[in-house]
Amino acid sequence: VSGVGASLNEARIADYLTELLEGGDHTCSFYNEVSRLPPAHAASFSTAGLRRTRYWELEKTRELTLSSDEEYLEAFTEIYAEAVRFRMRSQVEPADMLSVGLDSSTIVALALNIALEEGRPDLRVFSGISEDAASCPETRASRAVAASGNLNPGFLQPGDVGDYDSELQKIWSRFEDPF
Repeated sequence: VSGVGASLNEARIADYLTELLEGGDHTCSFYNEVSRLPPAHAASFSTAGLRRTRYWELEKTRELTLSSDEEYLEAFTEIYAEAVRFRMRSQVEPADMLSVGLDSSTIVALALNIALEEGRPDLRVFSGISEDAASCPETRASRAVAASGNLNPGFLQPGDVGDYDSELQKIWSRFEDPF
């Protein structure tokens, strides 16, 4: 951008590369002359200048007290399902990344239930798999989950990545931070 310097911010680069420090400063960028918005903030510009406002903050005081583990599980599942539903609401054809860990498998199960409730077609899932399924339990598990019904799977093996190089380069070129 014309008029904006492009000197690298070495402290931000070190912050990014050092796992223990990452996230300490949410406003600096990779360039000394450019700042980022902190999480949960919005910015607006007017003749009065830049205005930054916080639009969300985690509730710190709300405590849930239930009478049994089953009630906690039910309450958690309801909140978790609602979070998944919100992320599916504007998608014409939602898709999930299935790594067969506990988190992605749970999200796929919840998304599938929501898709079925809403009468949507099979849910798209994508998995990175090994070229040797016999020696990779994750690959076998991904294939088993994908075959369980009402899922439309897409599998990506290491040798397939080159087929998507130009698309990946376009995506990566739009990232603010290194990928």
